[in-house]
Amino acid sequence: MLILRCVCKILLICLYDAFG
Repeated sequence: MLILRCVCKILLICLYDAFG
């Protein structure tokens, strides 16, 4: 579960970089 949370955070950061 902790790994999934980390992956979600990384994906969110990547999306922020893409749109930011």
